Amino acid sequence: HYYFHRFKMELHTAKTLSKDTTIEDVNGKKLPAIDIFAHAIRYLKDHFLTYINMTVSSETKVNNDDIRWVLTVPAIWDDNAKQFMRQAAYKAGLASEANKEQLLTALEPEAVGIFCRRNLTLEHNIDLNTGDRYMIVDCLHGTVDITVHEIIENGRVKEVTTASGGDWGGTKVDEEFLK
Repeated sequence: HYYFHRFKMELHTAKTLSKDTTIEDVNGKKLPAIDIFAHAIRYLKDHFLTYINMTVSSETKVNNDDIRWVLTVPAIWDDNAKQFMRQAAYKAGLASEANKEQLLTALEPEAVGIFCRRNLTLEHNIDLNTGDRYMIVDCLHGTVDITVHEIIENGRVKEVTTASGGDWGGTKVDEEFLK
């Protein structure tokens, strides 16, 4: 058995990232990083499909091919890490090289921004007008992503600043607290 603790940040901290990159578990055993990420994504995909199919009738069974997946990644990740996640998603069966449009990747603060523009009842958008700006500070376990968006004509959104941040998330707070 293997136990990989907080392995997602390995994609941010790895000096070189390739199909040969390995991650060490808590007992010092190594596995290819692509396999670890693919396994985690596959588990989530399978769990979601099982759960969603428990909520619909047998005539409306939802299959993987019926879904356009959106995989969010931290804004601080470089293009190599983002591509690595896409490859892991392909290996997990979310989509394939032949059906790339089935898988979208989005920066985590972008996804947060879309969600936050809705009110809590999800009935309508929060009232934002052309020229309004808002900042998203997305504090996660391993990372903090920060971005500023502006509402432009037709309710579209423009990124005012390049998303930034660092590995200052909750795990860093935990580490400092334990010192």
